[in-house]
Amino acid sequence: MAEIKQSYQEKFASNLRFLRKQKKLSQAELASMLNITRNKITSYESGNVEPNLSLIAELAKFFKISIDQLLLSNIEENINLDTRSNVEKIFINTKSLPGLKQFEEENKQIQTILEGFESMSVKQKGSGTDSVEAEVLKVLRLLVNTNKI
Repeated sequence: MAEIKQSYQEKFASNLRFLRKQKKLSQAELASMLNITRNKITSYESGNVEPNLSLIAELAKFFKISIDQLLLSNIEENINLDTRSNVEKIFINTKSLPGLKQFEEENKQIQTILEGFESMSVKQKGSGTDSVEAEVLKVLRLLVNTNKI
């Protein structure tokens, strides 16, 4: 029984510290919001003092999590796993988009055309067509930068 108490008290302490920092609150700020002393928050976060049930319920409500999550899970680890999983899903989904490869190829071709226009513009300076070429280059750059092409 002592092991179970130890385990949930350690998880609670770790979770309280993590959640407080996620909200960018100091111990004093959280204590003030809960109408308790900063020393109490310090004691809870260090695992030296066991909070009463009403405070546990108030903390769960404040952090918008269940009492089970606050006492029994490793919130920081779960959030990191969820975030990593979501990033992996986004990466996999963007790589499998059917038009993405075609878009990348077309974008490379447009960049090549744009570079060709720029090199022609440099060679033909002084020929009287600078303003037309400059306008064409502006339009092409605008289209490439806004991904309209």
